[in-house]
Amino acid sequence: MDEIKISVIIPFYNAKDYVTQAVESALNQPETGEVLLIEDNSPDGGLQICRELADKFSKVKLFRHPDGKNHGAAASRNLGIRNATLPFVAFLDADDYYLPDRFHETVEVFNRSKEVDGVYEAIGVTYQNDKVKELFTKLSFKEITTIKDKIDPDALFEKVIEGHFGHFSFDGFTVRKETFRKTGLFSEELKMYEDTELMLKLCARAILLPGSIDQPIAIRRVHDKNRITYQLAEKRSSYTSYNLLWSSLSKWGRRNLTKNQQKMVLHRYVSHLRKIDTFVDFSLADFFTSRKVMFELGISFPELLLDNYFWRRIIPSRQIFNLNGRI
Repeated sequence: MDEIKISVIIPFYNAKDYVTQAVESALNQPETGEVLLIEDNSPDGGLQICRELADKFSKVKLFRHPDGKNHGAAASRNLGIRNATLPFVAFLDADDYYLPDRFHETVEVFNRSKEVDGVYEAIGVTYQNDKVKELFTKLSFKEITTIKDKIDPDALFEKVIEGHFGHFSFDGFTVRKETFRKTGLFSEELKMYEDTELMLKLCARAILLPGSIDQPIAIRRVHDKNRITYQLAEKRSSYTSYNLLWSSLSKWGRRNLTKNQQKMVLHRYVSHLRKIDTFVDFSLADFFTSRKVMFELGISFPELLLDNYFWRRIIPSRQIFNLNGRI
């Protein structure tokens, strides 16, 4: 088998209690050639720990943004990608960790197919306490994050965007660095769901194959300071962030997706816009705002105006009429 060495990128923010385990779990993998630790002006005093890790381990390289300010997860991962010196790149959040033999099946897949761009695999979860487990469960997260079946790469985008086959986490993803020429890097304009957007771009434009999709190769740690988990609990914030995701992906899709793929993205966008109708604190202003965005989308993508799916979503949903006069 060909020897494969991997650059592991770990963005660091508010994870000083966990980052040492994350770094050591990456270093314990024989395929890890370097660990790029990206400190994002964390307020928890973790910079010193990052420096100590870089001093202790020769494979650990510490980076910060040139202005020393906080730029978010997307910009931090991008900084890592740009500075990675090896042909393969993997990711790990600073509060998560790899399991032993994390890259065993990854290497086998890359060695079986020289055409494959990336390998996706399952990750598990561990909870800090019962409180965060209850919230995590309420938000319909799964114990194992994975793509549920072996899917032909040509059909992967359609299957994933349908929402019935799961998705992959970047903790469980390894990719040839050159693949980002096809998709671009993480969108730094998105403060949430930038990983979802890039996942869908990769599914559409790259050749991705499964590794270990039944058994986790990494563990996501859910704790009181998880950024995404608690933002997802804020329904309006999550709704707005999803709007930005689908807006960004639809614009990118015009240049990079097939007509059928573009249609699927646009359908998901208008379907999400209509979800505002289900909010308990729904107002008449919410209705007009969501439909205004839908019509603007129709002007930008005229093919939508000939689509029955689009017009059915313009019509108010049944939930509106069950709000007992709260409009």
